[in-house]
Amino acid sequence: MEYVNRGPLSFYYPGDAELYLKTGKTADGAFLVSVFNLGLDPLEALPLRTAFRIKSAELLAPDGCWRQAQFTQAKESIEILAPLLPMNPAAFRFRVS
Repeated sequence: MEYVNRGPLSFYYPGDAELYLKTGKTADGAFLVSVFNLGLDPLEALPLRTAFRIKSAELLAPDGCWRQAQFTQAKESIEILAPLLPMNPAAFRFRVS
C-alpha cells in the first residue's frame, strides 16, 4: 500500500472485521479518523496501524464534544480502548508528533 500511496499510510485497520475507515488532516495538523463497523460483531477495542507517534486521542461524543480516548501504543500500532458497535460510527481525533 505504501507504493500505491507514495509513502506510508497515515492510519489503517490491520484486521479482518468489516470496517469502513476514512482519514483526513485538519488545518492545525491533527488527524481525523472516522470508522464505521459494517459487520455484525462488536469490537471491544480498535487496533490501527500508523507511522506516527500519538500524543493524544479523542473520541467525538454524541453531544458533539471531544472526549479523551484511552489508548495504548506500540512501535507502529495503536489500540483505542473504546467499543465499536455494529452499524455505529465513531470519529477520533489524533494529535501526533
